[in-house]
Amino acid sequence: MLSGDLTRSRAAGTTVTVGPPQGSTYARRMMLRSRESEDFVEVTPLGYESATGPTDPDTDEWLVIRIRARQGAASWEVTFSCLLAGEAQMLAHWLRGGATRIPDGPRPQWGSDPEPQLTFSEPHLGFALATGTTTALLLRVFLAYEADQPATDTEPDWWDSDTRIDLPFEPVDLVAAAAAFLHELRPFPRR
Repeated sequence: MLSGDLTRSRAAGTTVTVGPPQGSTYARRMMLRSRESEDFVEVTPLGYESATGPTDPDTDEWLVIRIRARQGAASWEVTFSCLLAGEAQMLAHWLRGGATRIPDGPRPQWGSDPEPQLTFSEPHLGFALATGTTTALLLRVFLAYEADQPATDTEPDWWDSDTRIDLPFEPVDLVAAAAAFLHELRPFPRR
């Protein structure tokens, strides 16, 4: 069980931060950081799209999510409705399961170009796991459409692309990230 402000660091540099302390006005957060670079992805639930309560079956389950990301020198932040409450729970359980067992189906090897193994109703986020060594995992995060990094002068049509961020982790770090995300989701159960 995680409590308070917890930072786990590996000798190779992996850091998963779950904080700030209990009792503060800020929620714990799930931030997935690479061991080998400054790359990261943070997925934070902020609230339901329909804040007034269950009234519209088309919007009752949608969560407003903030995604912060860094890849190389580029960093960006977007906020929009992109996960259903049940899908957010599924993401947390998938991360925890990926750290404790091999996912069903073929598991890509380090350096391959896997397609997302976990996708959602809206195609903004996707996740895949690959093996690196007997203990290291590569979490590939797919960010597309509104979640993708903003256009640059050399990429005028960013709607047709997606960003893939590779985040090497140890299994214990994925378990910690999953626990942090489940904690963040407590105020947002399925309606």
